[in-house]
Amino acid sequence: MSNNYFQFKEFRIQQAKGGMKVTTDACLFGALASPHYSDFILDIGAGTGLLSLMLAQRTQAQIYAVELDAQAAAEATENFRGSQWSNRLNLFHADVRNEEVQYRLGSQKFDYIITNPPFYTHQSQSPVSQRQQAHHQVTLTFEDLLKAIRYLLTERGHFDILLPPNEMNLFVSKAKNNGFTLKRLISVRNFTDNPTVFRQIASFSAQTMAAEINSVDFVIYDAPKQYTTEFVQLLKPYYLYL
Repeated sequence: MSNNYFQFKEFRIQQAKGGMKVTTDACLFGALASPHYSDFILDIGAGTGLLSLMLAQRTQAQIYAVELDAQAAAEATENFRGSQWSNRLNLFHADVRNEEVQYRLGSQKFDYIITNPPFYTHQSQSPVSQRQQAHHQVTLTFEDLLKAIRYLLTERGHFDILLPPNEMNLFVSKAKNNGFTLKRLISVRNFTDNPTVFRQIASFSAQTMAAEINSVDFVIYDAPKQYTTEFVQLLKPYYLYL
């Protein structure tokens, strides 16, 4: 039976109620995220607040998180309040597609947006409703997401997104059609000797411009239960036992 919480070095994630638990790829995403020197950060689809808390540890930014699911939002609120950065973390239990919500958030445009959105657009859906909502484009399509990002991002802002490869191909195409420029693509594999990419992290600029894409491969394990040196270095500030 999994724990009801995940303990990091500087914060704890309570996760008993939400549909999604802390995962290795989400932690990697948070560590590889590129907020640069952003003063205002938005986390769309915050879940229990993992990415927001990782960014709060790394930056001095004011961070706003939007989460649709009531139970996940309640846990994110609890996790934020229990952290040392509670004065910089703001949770909206809301639908980012809602025009009123966008208006409220848009009064403070964001330099950087991070999102781990619903995916698996073509695969069979889980019978568990919360997990289904978290894993599939049931409540938030890529078109909806890009529309919200376009409205909420500053003119020179950028955003990062985590998706499986098939869904990323679709998203990249739609993002380009909406005037965003792909600047970095990180392809994540589980093992050194396994060529299969199971997740990708993409960074986009709000500006339409010619840009060389920085393509990077990242491997999590050298062997079962043995992290690569790169993974250890990246996650050492966060993982309790690294």
